[in-house]
Amino acid sequence: MKKLLLFLAVLICVKGFSQISLDFQTPAVLGVVKLSNSQTKFIDESSFEGNSVTHFSLYNLDGSLFKTFQLPSPPHSDARIYGIYWVTTSLFDMDSTTIEYLIAYDWDTISGQSGENFNIRVIREDGTILLDENNAIPRLDENGAAPVIFNSDQGTKLMLQYMYAYGNAPYQTRIFNLQGTLPAVGINDPMLSQGEVNLFPNPNNGSFSIKFSGTEGNRRTIELYGGDGKKIDTFYSSDNLLNINKNGLPDGVYFIRTRSDRGNKTSRMIIDK
Repeated sequence: MKKLLLFLAVLICVKGFSQISLDFQTPAVLGVVKLSNSQTKFIDESSFEGNSVTHFSLYNLDGSLFKTFQLPSPPHSDARIYGIYWVTTSLFDMDSTTIEYLIAYDWDTISGQSGENFNIRVIREDGTILLDENNAIPRLDENGAAPVIFNSDQGTKLMLQYMYAYGNAPYQTRIFNLQGTLPAVGINDPMLSQGEVNLFPNPNNGSFSIKFSGTEGNRRTIELYGGDGKKIDTFYSSDNLLNINKNGLPDGVYFIRTRSDRGNKTSRMIIDK
């Protein structure tokens, strides 16, 4: 009898507390965006990997295809996508029936030269370019996730920094007024989080490692930036583990940017000795 009672108790616990169930699975690499406060979608991040990207896709929460966006011609024939951010119906204009997104590009024009050319655009789903800024770099938010957009007592603002090609530091900041409103943040912004990069420990004392989950032998470019956007150093690796020692750097927030044929990712790092 005791064994029977114990079995029933376990059965009740399993039925009462096993609340996690699988919705669906897909080979795509998905992120999450909020089109508005009432619309959440998945973005197929794997659809804009590589250097010859022509489109990206959004999926419904049940995994069905919601919409595919054809990208307009890039700003340069060698331009690659740095990130696609803030895919929303409510932020960049007052028309809730259309989707707009912010996309950042970069490209090299001098072989072997450290540094890039930059461009940021805001694009409506029909391909109309609402904002086209050369030399603009994505000034990332405090989580290293997306360009800075914020609410203020004068409306919604977009902050961009500008850096000349192959420059060492930003030379100006521009603030843009946006017609729309910022969706409530909870799940939103982190586009192009490739999932193949693991930076540890974080925080650290200036010595840290980066582990890549991709194929061994893929060449990767790793760039270290200060919190002010100034590039500090560039590293190259074809191994799946890279150890970096920058003990001489002061405490603060830094950003690690990795580039490979699978795409780009920016990670936020804290040095705290």
